[in-house]
Amino acid sequence: MKYLTRGLLVALAAIMFFGVIESASAQIRPGVRANVNAGGGWRMYGRRPWFYDAGVRRQLKIDDDQYNTLNKNYTQYWTPYNQAVVGIPADATEQQRQEQAAAAYGTFNSGLAKANAQVFTDPALTNRYNQLHLQYQGYGAFNDPTVQARLKLNDKQRQTFNQYYTDWNKQMNTYADEYAKDRAGVNKQFSGNWKQTRDRINETLTPEQRKSWSEMTGEAYDFPADAYFDHGEQGRENPREERREERREERRENPPRNAPPAPAPAPANPR
Repeated sequence: MKYLTRGLLVALAAIMFFGVIESASAQIRPGVRANVNAGGGWRMYGRRPWFYDAGVRRQLKIDDDQYNTLNKNYTQYWTPYNQAVVGIPADATEQQRQEQAAAAYGTFNSGLAKANAQVFTDPALTNRYNQLHLQYQGYGAFNDPTVQARLKLNDKQRQTFNQYYTDWNKQMNTYADEYAKDRAGVNKQFSGNWKQTRDRINETLTPEQRKSWSEMTGEAYDFPADAYFDHGEQGRENPREERREERREERRENPPRNAPPAPAPAPANPR
């Protein structure tokens, strides 16, 4: 009887313990869901910066020293931004959640913009940096008060873009789950989605607004899924080695025009 009672007490304690763990998990789950680096979910600005993308670095001519400075600036402003967004209470209303996230983003974006302005000395590269950043944000760019004011968006347009952004977030969360299983497949789907995004933006804007938006974003760039979802890397640990690999990929994709032809395979030995 004594051993039976002791067994029941142990079982009860275990149930209570795991009940507390599950309750805590339920409280933090909304924050975890929003952070792909914490596992399963998506948020536009994760631990790895958007300019990590190899195509972006080529366009902006970012060398290793510049990247290290940009990455340091990003980490400095991303850390409190991440803490603020993840720390939004689970019982907050959707409006409160959006307001707190927007405030955190405003601080993050303005601080990062000022810090990075010292990195690029060429005005053309600074302008291209801003253009690519707007493109990276997708529909989210139209939540920026500065963008709204410059384009003079009316209430109906803001509502339309807000709905597109909501749908985009849902789709991105689906992609985040699929990306862990099929990285190549999600990247392939991504390339087709950019055309739909641009078509919807152009359909929502007036001809005059489209002209302004085109000036603000410049030449279209299709960000791959890799620019949004972390596939296990926590940062750029070896930038020089990574850059060497990029050069090898560039040579494979764009071989020199006067390159000698590949040697013919050796004839098989007759039996």
